Amino acid sequence: MGSAERVLAAIRHIHEGGEPTLERLATIAGRSVRFLEARAQAETWRVASSSSLTERRRRIEIQYDRLISEIERLTLGSEEGEGLTFDKGRVDTIMAMVKALEKIGETMRSDEDAKDKQIKDDAELAAALKRIDDKIHEIARYHAAGMGAGESGCL
Repeated sequence: MGSAERVLAAIRHIHEGGEPTLERLATIAGRSVRFLEARAQAETWRVASSSSLTERRRRIEIQYDRLISEIERLTLGSEEGEGLTFDKGRVDTIMAMVKALEKIGETMRSDEDAKDKQIKDDAELAAALKRIDDKIHEIARYHAAGMGAGESGCL
């Protein structure tokens, strides 16, 4: 597999929810794994656990389901035909829990958005640096050819 194909494969894997290992990130950035490991250690990068994010989402969904069941019980009555059982304290507690869950969900989304933006920014920076590097090589070849033909090599 060619270099460009490896980069695209790594990008796709991460985009589709795969684990962003240092090997894949190194492929995307055009750096060595050893370089990224040293940088990660020097800057104390945290390893995001995708399973913990999935687990948190699952737990939040469970809490939402429980709250919905409780709200239905309070507003619709029981299955046995009992009337509505409004308990102000209970309703206030449920509403506070709903607000807390919403805030947790917003925080998780903003963290994910920030990570996605950082990955996109890093990929764009890597592409820009690659273009600069290619241009430097092109200029160096041009000057080397000129020097071989007896030119001064000055611009």
